[in-house]
Amino acid sequence: MLKIACVFSNKPSSWISCQKIVFNLHKAYQLLGNKFELIHFNFSDDTINKNELESLANEIFKQQPDIITFLDHRPHPQQLFDFLMPLYNNQEKPKIIFHIFGDFSLHFTNWYELEKNLLKFPVEFVVASDRQKILIDKMLNSSTSIICPFPVETNEFYFDENLRRQQRLSWNIKEQDKVYIYTGRLTRQKRTKTLIESFAEVFHENNDAHLFLYGDPDHIGDPFVGVHEIEGEYFRYLYRYFDNLPEKLKSRIHFMGGVPNKELLSVYCGADYLVIPSVHNDEDFGMSIAEAQFTGLPAILSDWGGLASFHHENLGEATRFIPVKIGTSSKLLAKNSLKKHLKDSFNEPLKQSRERLAHLAIAKFGIEYCSRIIMDTLIAEKNNFKGFSALLKQISFEESTRRGLPLFVSKKGKLRKIYKEIYSAYTR
Repeated sequence: MLKIACVFSNKPSSWISCQKIVFNLHKAYQLLGNKFELIHFNFSDDTINKNELESLANEIFKQQPDIITFLDHRPHPQQLFDFLMPLYNNQEKPKIIFHIFGDFSLHFTNWYELEKNLLKFPVEFVVASDRQKILIDKMLNSSTSIICPFPVETNEFYFDENLRRQQRLSWNIKEQDKVYIYTGRLTRQKRTKTLIESFAEVFHENNDAHLFLYGDPDHIGDPFVGVHEIEGEYFRYLYRYFDNLPEKLKSRIHFMGGVPNKELLSVYCGADYLVIPSVHNDEDFGMSIAEAQFTGLPAILSDWGGLASFHHENLGEATRFIPVKIGTSSKLLAKNSLKKHLKDSFNEPLKQSRERLAHLAIAKFGIEYCSRIIMDTLIAEKNNFKGFSALLKQISFEESTRRGLPLFVSKKGKLRKIYKEIYSAYTR
């Protein structure tokens, strides 16, 4: 029986989506049952001083696992391998599996510094979407990543007609009304203001359309493209636009704030469309989209990064995509396309039932499906790591030499060529 060391943080991530991802990935491993022996190791931000890292490395080595798999996005494993690698100097080395999150691009230098230790091990990089695979494969030298979507629990998200009726009653929405929802941070990265503007322009005289926004504002800005904000700046900018709208229109745009994840089931059941126009650099998958589609909720999404994975060949009408291009200074979302999708989705009823879309989503993103991919990855032939690509090494070098200047933005505020070379993977 193969022995697997599952390494993740017992301290939940500050990112709600990452909390769910780690929990569900772990459950996918647990579904492997008696085929493998799972041993759990806590690797958190509290475990990054020298003594604790050395102790953790010794604990892992003592168990002699056949495979060591990293399920979490933080902390970065670079420092742990400084203590782990010497223990395996003269012994057969376990396979290392990294489940890669969207913040890979925040740690190019850490990955480069890890290379010297990884070269001694067989390694697999597991990504969540087709486009993330293109991006990560650009960073690997003569090896390729494996796609395993971030899984969703079928018992948590499903369509329920009774929940739909109850939710619409709580919203005070008529059955014939169309409800569009947004879930996530209210932020520049997600183009929340563009969504509100588009809704207002399309439905300014249509009293049967409503927009509900679930999520809290942040002050992150878009640092990858050199945009930094003070706390509350973006929301004030967004709210000034909203506050100047006609009262009858404002009454159909609802800021609901952040809600516990478990409450989103009834929200998804009650809605008619999910709209996510995000162009966030870390958009490797889209956990809220997968959960919404488990309830059969169709979506209008930006054609960017992992969001493109929510196309279903057998049900193309379930997802409408908004084109995205990388412009001179920022990512360009095709606002006219968003407005057209809003208008068309209102006028054209779905031909298929929500149960049909839910079935397709479960087949693509369910824990059972992901568990089978993990199984194949665990038992696959070992491939020794061949190192990172010249592109990743170039990025790491530039990060260390730009002396505090943004890596991807010129002094004139233009996106540099290296940004476009990396993130062209996230566009069509």
